[in-house]
Amino acid sequence: MDTVAVLMSTYNGEKYIEEQIRSILRQTGVDIFLIIRDDGSSDRTKEILETNYSKYNNVKIIYGENVGVGNSFMDMLYDAPDAEFYAFADQDDIWLENKLCKAIEKVNAEIEDENTPCLYGSNQMLIDGNGKQIGLKNKSNRDINIDTVNLIIRNCYAGCTMVFNRALKKMMSLDNVRPDKKYFETKLHDEWCVSFAQLVGKVIYDENSYMLYRQHENNVVGVKNAGKIKIIRRILQVCFGKRPVALAVHASQLLESTKLLNIDENDEKIIYLFSKSNTLCGKLNIITDKDLIKKIKVNNGCIRLKVMLGCLE
Repeated sequence: MDTVAVLMSTYNGEKYIEEQIRSILRQTGVDIFLIIRDDGSSDRTKEILETNYSKYNNVKIIYGENVGVGNSFMDMLYDAPDAEFYAFADQDDIWLENKLCKAIEKVNAEIEDENTPCLYGSNQMLIDGNGKQIGLKNKSNRDINIDTVNLIIRNCYAGCTMVFNRALKKMMSLDNVRPDKKYFETKLHDEWCVSFAQLVGKVIYDENSYMLYRQHENNVVGVKNAGKIKIIRRILQVCFGKRPVALAVHASQLLESTKLLNIDENDEKIIYLFSKSNTLCGKLNIITDKDLIKKIKVNNGCIRLKVMLGCLE
């Protein structure tokens, strides 16, 4: 069986964490090693972990200080033991028993050999706080963009669905590739991983869901509220003259991390253009690049206007 190192970051997750851990340890067709890093919880999460799971041979628990969700996950990834595959796990979801084996089947079917860096992501079945199904997050494949331009602009892959192979893990862990820790003040680990994987290897999307993604009031990132929060943030940024820089930071870090790697010249050009998207000159270069504008997919509105206002993400 394939070995899978599952990486879970926890923070004040006492309400749902046991159900999620049980679902991970019930995975079929794979050999699981679960690494849990607590990011400075103040509720009963640490007590639950220590009392119920500290003696498991295939569970490792790390108690750390609060560094934020992105850095917490990436720190685990860099230090994770050797495995054939790796997966991120949120603390409050429920995994179906075949989640990991289905992902691995898909990866193995899509790549020619294990040396090809590859990342898999899937759809999500949304549930409420009581476990009642709400429906699939992505109603059709049109909701998913697997190309360099749109993956950099808008991440449509959830970290909790991601499974990736040893080749990608090794590449992301190289000292000269790792993002600065400040990067994760504006971006999350899943945005970094899927964009990096697209540049150096292969990204796969599965329209099916093998997990239940819980929507509740304590979500760090939630499907229902994400759109409203972004709209409010953009209005405030435009009204008060603060131009968003997250996209430029994201692209700049990708450019820096891949400069010694063999990536496509067109991809490098795209990243460079977006790395300057927080400057007037950079915005003008983007809106005058007809080929790039044709590739950008955004929800409604004039693409060029969105570029000038910094509203692409």
